[in-house]
Amino acid sequence: MLTLKNIRKIQNGHRVLDKVSFSLGEGQKAALVGQNGVGKSTMLRIIARMESADRGEILIPNRALVGYLPQESLAEGDEVLRDYLRRMTGLTDLEREMKQLEPRLEEAEALARFEMLESEYRRLGGYDFERRAQVMLEGLCLSGISLDRPVQELSGGEKRKAALLGVLLRGVDILLLDEPTNNLDLPALVWLEQYLKRSHATILVASHDRRFLDNVVSKVVEIEWFSRNTVLYAGGWTEYAEVKAHKLRRERELYRIQEEERERLTDSKMQKKDWADRVWEQKAPDSDKMASHFKKERAAKKFHASAKALESREKKLNIMERPLERTPLEISLGELKDKEASITAKKVEFGYKGGFSAGPVSLKIPL
Repeated sequence: MLTLKNIRKIQNGHRVLDKVSFSLGEGQKAALVGQNGVGKSTMLRIIARMESADRGEILIPNRALVGYLPQESLAEGDEVLRDYLRRMTGLTDLEREMKQLEPRLEEAEALARFEMLESEYRRLGGYDFERRAQVMLEGLCLSGISLDRPVQELSGGEKRKAALLGVLLRGVDILLLDEPTNNLDLPALVWLEQYLKRSHATILVASHDRRFLDNVVSKVVEIEWFSRNTVLYAGGWTEYAEVKAHKLRRERELYRIQEEERERLTDSKMQKKDWADRVWEQKAPDSDKMASHFKKERAAKKFHASAKALESREKKLNIMERPLERTPLEISLGELKDKEASITAKKVEFGYKGGFSAGPVSLKIPL
């Protein structure tokens, strides 16, 4: 249903995605994970055709509907909620064109076009729109909001839910969700989990909510920080985290064993060379100098051959590279001269423009 082949993306001279390849079959549900800033949102935008890749291709079946919910998307517009949702699901455009064709249905070409549009209208659930919209409003804890409510009067959280509703109502074949649990309270979150689990769509979702991912997905697509390509894991978040941790521990252990063996071989090699040098430094009796020379030469060759064999074995150890790990962020506060020092916040307000907001918050943390 969804296949990416060697996707590459460069932004501002920096490699964001490189050789990204993976496939999701029909109805499969996968989490898109990776450290902040690794390119998850960029990948979703590329799949949704909102942004272009510099290289590679994306394969999606013809006529497959793709729904995309950006991370900070909010319902916007000067229409009422009903009209907003109809527009987002594509019903408004279909109804407009169907109405234009109605006076010309006696024409074969117009009739064929009308029938095609009506088929798409049925596919999008146009004749059952009101009921489906009300059911989903209740699921997202918006049952108290009328479909006649102006979108501009909705709160930031309600606008976020309305944007999510606009994507879900379309009944797409491929669903791309970027942090869909933002601004969702627990009942709405539980409803969304159940909805996605029952959905027949192919789903790729980026979320920091591990419990949500465990309840919804059966695959994990990780964008690796250093290589910027992807690795596909089976299972939910917990299984992925366990496999990832085990893999890292194993790589660390193999690297440790390799480096210890390298150190041992290096020491042994240097010892053999040292012994070879010492053989030549030994003094022989005047009466046995020639025989002693041959004995020294034989012993030195033996030690040098042994050292060369050890060096050859040492070179063959360059198999396991040091595991790549990001250095943890550390902020040094320096030595505190004031024993009563603390971190203090006074009436701090925070959030996103037009979206989530909180505060004022006041706190004091002794150091």
